[in-house]
Amino acid sequence: MEASRKWSEPGPPGAGGSPESSARNAWRLVAKREHAIAALVELSRELTFSFDLYSKADVLLYNLMGQLGTARGALWMLPDSSGASAVLVRSHGFRRPMMQAVGTLLTPRQLNQLAGQPGVVPAGWLAEQLSPSERGLLEQAGIALVAPLHGPSDVLGLLALGGRVDGKPYELVDLQGLQAALGMIGVFLLNTRLYNQLLESNRQLRLGNENLQGLDRLKSEFLSNVNHELRTPLAVVVASLQCELESRQGQPVSEMLEIAHASALKLKGLVENLLLFSEAAEDRLPLELVVDDLDAVLKAYYEERLPGVTAGLREFSFVREGQPLPARFDRQRLRQIVGELIDNAIKFTPPGTHLQLRVGRPGAGGDWVRTELADDGPGIPPDRLESLFNSFEQVDGSSTRRVGGLGLGLALARRLAERMHGRLDARTLVHRSGSRAG
Repeated sequence: MEASRKWSEPGPPGAGGSPESSARNAWRLVAKREHAIAALVELSRELTFSFDLYSKADVLLYNLMGQLGTARGALWMLPDSSGASAVLVRSHGFRRPMMQAVGTLLTPRQLNQLAGQPGVVPAGWLAEQLSPSERGLLEQAGIALVAPLHGPSDVLGLLALGGRVDGKPYELVDLQGLQAALGMIGVFLLNTRLYNQLLESNRQLRLGNENLQGLDRLKSEFLSNVNHELRTPLAVVVASLQCELESRQGQPVSEMLEIAHASALKLKGLVENLLLFSEAAEDRLPLELVVDDLDAVLKAYYEERLPGVTAGLREFSFVREGQPLPARFDRQRLRQIVGELIDNAIKFTPPGTHLQLRVGRPGAGGDWVRTELADDGPGIPPDRLESLFNSFEQVDGSSTRRVGGLGLGLALARRLAERMHGRLDARTLVHRSGSRAG
């Protein structure tokens, strides 16, 4: 396979041909190197730090494709889960289904083997490491070059490029420029992944703190109500019975009095246990309804959730009408509803899924504003859609279901939507094999 590792490179002046042609080749080589350097500078400037992995994947692929004169490029990344195949992040020029199929062949073992090779390698080298059927798939894809993207201790993903548009072979100067870009891209991808994970961890910590504060407020309100409605009169009953029993020390005591005292103590214990079950007070949460721009509130929440969603190798986009959408709602409860939909989509869709948050008017004019969360995951059987919103129930209710949980998130989201005079439902688009809740 050594022959396939040799790249074309014009010889030095005097190595063959007329002096004029040698001079032209030398000037062309200088021009190509200057172009490669300029492309690297531009790529460095364009890869300014951003938590949107997918938009920056477009930037780096278009830069490399323009630099090397090809119309095809693809980028895969390995998810955090150990042993999982690579997830296709972006593909331009190639057939996307074909690239997704190629991604299933790119396991960490295969990529680590590739990482042991010096620099960029022809696709033929990778094909030789695969079985005959897998090799055929790779050959049909039309990939010319592959290059691993490195982190400090492992491989982050793989970059692939097709052949040049003019049909000429890649020259050594092309591969040198690409090799220089790979180090920059690897650093960017690693920083983006770590930064997104950090932002998501901070968001979850902040949300946990807000939940603790909310629970503490609920506990205070609940304790106040229970103390006023139950504990105060019950304490009077228990104290009265206790005093009556103590006043009759050494005297015969009525059996009914002893039963009443024991029952009062038992009831007091039940009330104390009831205080621990404070989740029941959630249905009595007050709403702070205001008239606000729904578009702006959801855009801000989308930007907050974007790092965490893309950190799990799920693309996340936001579609809006681009104009104010006034509506009457509780900001905190709206974020809670949308958050439940996003969390549910993440939980039940694999890496590589595309999530899309949409907001706009359902039709021409009207007083309603519609918010939708769509995904292109495996979908839900239409006859099971309504059960999504039943308390303590999941579509797969068996004890061996893959994803756990009590099944309260969507039920709570629907109740909150109804309390704000809205409606929450779900539907599956069979022809897209996806599900959408809105």
